[in-house]
Amino acid sequence: MAIGPKAHEKHRFRIEDKLSGEGAPIPDTLKEWAELYQVSGLKFLERSPTPDNEPPHPDGGIAPPLPVYRANGHCRLDKTTWETQCQRCPWGLSMVTEIILDHWNPSKKCWRFETHCYGPKDCPRYKAGSPYRVPGRKSGMVFLDDDVERVERGENPNKANF
Repeated sequence: MAIGPKAHEKHRFRIEDKLSGEGAPIPDTLKEWAELYQVSGLKFLERSPTPDNEPPHPDGGIAPPLPVYRANGHCRLDKTTWETQCQRCPWGLSMVTEIILDHWNPSKKCWRFETHCYGPKDCPRYKAGSPYRVPGRKSGMVFLDDDVERVERGENPNKANF
């Protein structure tokens, strides 16, 4: 389920918390990663043993507020690495990404899941994976998103930007 910033601030959710509540199903599962939204009546069935003030780390911790993620920026994260090593990490995320197929006609778009890392540059588990292939406005057109902007700024595209 998707949790809003105010609810997270109040409850400091942790990986392995077990909750109950009522929510509305997501109308378009291709555009959202959660199954429920507008959740109300949250009740803790079981609390994770993670301490309330544990900072984010590769094996868990408390996720920081959304502005911290925005400030850190992201790099692409290899999907297999995310699936096998980063699902418990608050910095490794799988999210729905909107792709505008034609910048001359922004209403033409598609959605897909991409994995990203918002964590520290020196994480030993991080692996960038292949560049994302973004379809273009005409059949056969493809843009290769290979983090060129980070290379131009002198950053290593194979490490997360923190």
